[in-house]
Amino acid sequence: MRNATVRFNLSSLRDLRSYGGVNAPLGLIDASERDRVAGIDAGLERERAVGTQINYNVTPLPWLRGRFNTNSSFNMLRDPNTLSFVRTIDSTGQLRIPRKLGNTQNTNAGITIDFPSLLHQSVTFIPIVQRLIGALQPLDVSLDRNLLTAYDVGAAGAPLTYQLGLGDIGEFRRLGNQAATSAGVNTQFTISQSINLPLGATLSNHYQRVTLRDWTRRSDNGDDIGDATQVVFPDVALRWSRKIAAAGSPLTSFNASVRALATRQLLSSPGEFDLPSGDNGETRVRSYPLSLSGVWAGERPLTTAFGANIVQRLDNRPGSNGRGTSLDINGDIARAFALPSQWHPRSDLRTRLTVQNSHGQSYVLNPLAIGRRSRLTDNGRRSFTLTADTDVSDNVVSSFVISRVASFDRNLSREFTQTVLSAILHLQFYAGEMH
Repeated sequence: MRNATVRFNLSSLRDLRSYGGVNAPLGLIDASERDRVAGIDAGLERERAVGTQINYNVTPLPWLRGRFNTNSSFNMLRDPNTLSFVRTIDSTGQLRIPRKLGNTQNTNAGITIDFPSLLHQSVTFIPIVQRLIGALQPLDVSLDRNLLTAYDVGAAGAPLTYQLGLGDIGEFRRLGNQAATSAGVNTQFTISQSINLPLGATLSNHYQRVTLRDWTRRSDNGDDIGDATQVVFPDVALRWSRKIAAAGSPLTSFNASVRALATRQLLSSPGEFDLPSGDNGETRVRSYPLSLSGVWAGERPLTTAFGANIVQRLDNRPGSNGRGTSLDINGDIARAFALPSQWHPRSDLRTRLTVQNSHGQSYVLNPLAIGRRSRLTDNGRRSFTLTADTDVSDNVVSSFVISRVASFDRNLSREFTQTVLSAILHLQFYAGEMH
């Protein structure tokens, strides 16, 4: 099965006003750039926007799907009220109203392998292979590429291929003899896969590689080139969600997830005029988030949640080598309590207790310091919050909040503690429709 879609959009804004007549410099330039259709003055084109889009989906096999999507967006802007003009780069050297040009091109191609459908289409697998294939969720492979160029001041118009977004970064970076003010190309390759495990658990894996290159025109008409690469691997997550209907079980449902994520970033940026003042370095970040939550059995269930995240960071820069770690821990308990019947309560008393603790440290390696490292930061935050609320009437809710927050900075030997105690009445009313 095939499905294709092609779209093309064009909009043009034209200025029919006269600017000073043929005796004024602006009037002469404006008159030379105005268009005529069948002998009729069509005015000066101030803005133009061109959009193209192509979508193509194909399913050659029931378990194999392919896709290709590309779109581009071109825009042109020129102001006839400008006081400065540019000359064409040719033998005539005529004056023109400067144009601002820009175009973006986004392309995506990918395939999806549906393993459950593959299993249904074939009966030749041995039982153990069938179970393994049945546990695999669809595998998705995707390649994305984004191009971006901008021209601040141009004398000539853009060719049709540039307006339609046809071509590669080489054609986008230069229009005739004019170089782009800025340009960039971003490529992203992604693979995603999930596996169903026994007891309702799911194991997912993700790989991503992003490369970026940008060009910036310098004052000497040369280009500064910057490169950046980011690789996300491994990115493995284990998730388990389960509802328990067994009688006598203390839990009715719970959710658990744990993840291991590693990111590596490489940066290369030369200095101005190729001087050794650029920024080149590497950053590695590893994080291990964990979350647990559960609902306990009872007439008024108790809800608990716990989360933690450990982050390790490594920075390598010319003349500097740094390390950093941070730990975030949070816990949450919520439960509703019955109020005395003689109070004639409208609802239960809903309570929630939240505790958070975060602490981060960073060091720079220093062979002259004790321990061969110097501390850059050592700070954190601890908080404790208790909330309780109940319905006083149909449109009034009473809330009580007590909170204590402590922020500390051991590098600067200081700590700030704040305690907040508040009682609030929330009034809700409907005043009817506004006319």
